[in-house]
Amino acid sequence: MERIGKRLIRLDTSFLIAPWRSRGNVDHPARIVLSQYPEELLVVCIPIGGEFLEGAAFISEQRYRESLGFLHLFDIRAMDLETAGRYAHVVAELRKKNRLQGASKADRWFAVWALQHRARVASQNRKHFSHIPELELIGC
Repeated sequence: MERIGKRLIRLDTSFLIAPWRSRGNVDHPARIVLSQYPEELLVVCIPIGGEFLEGAAFISEQRYRESLGFLHLFDIRAMDLETAGRYAHVVAELRKKNRLQGASKADRWFAVWALQHRARVASQNRKHFSHIPELELIGC
């Protein structure tokens, strides 16, 4: 359920990793960017959460558990059939224009969900999303 009056910022995996790695550094560029949007709700979608946890699980079970706890700081959102339909159309159009290179499937799902919910996208990999029209990007 959307929180009334809150605009959403969808966090990409790269933007989750930055504050995770810099937990003690309040001056980290990612933290500074997010501090510019104090009224906005920070959201992580399921595929991005999965990417983030996959990296942690690869390192160790302890890192996985710590990362899972970190994800609880954010609003976790699922996708639905409307998202799937939008994904189909956006990706079909990108395929027609031969512009699928760069972003992963998870990135494309993530971008389509952000468009669906008029959310900003916080990413340190702007090139992964720059080819998707109407997507509002913020980042370092």
